[in-house]
Amino acid sequence: MNDPDPKAVATVALVALRLTTDADVTLAGDVTADFTLPKEQIGGRGFAVQLYHENVGKKHKVNDTFLGSYAKSKLEGTTLTFELTAPSLQIKKDETWLLVLYGDELPSASTSPSHSPSASPSGSPSASPSASASPSGSPSVSPSPTPSLSSRA
Repeated sequence: MNDPDPKAVATVALVALRLTTDADVTLAGDVTADFTLPKEQIGGRGFAVQLYHENVGKKHKVNDTFLGSYAKSKLEGTTLTFELTAPSLQIKKDETWLLVLYGDELPSASTSPSHSPSASPSGSPSASPSASASPSGSPSVSPSPTPSLSSRA
């Protein structure tokens, strides 16, 4: 995680989604990312979603370029929701984007579902009709949260 909460005892990736487009697209507008979490994953945690652009370099080395962090969320029952208005982002065919939900363990039990730092978006975490999402599991968390993405341009 880029710039984790310095007050957190531990930070772990709960969900990682890879989004790959099959055509050139422009993502812009209102974005909503919903994650349904198991009850045992919620208490005393802060959450953030981070967006990375994934490049494959020489010798098939994968480089993830950090683009933005979104920490403002709301929790209703077991559903964690991130809502933001994203700037226009040009996505070329066959590009891969990585969207990661992080959860951190805070030293004292907190009922707040999110950190206090403000979001600093540089990109748009969104799936569109021409994008396909495939989950990349995290071995450190079980059971897994259920992600859901939507975009309204």
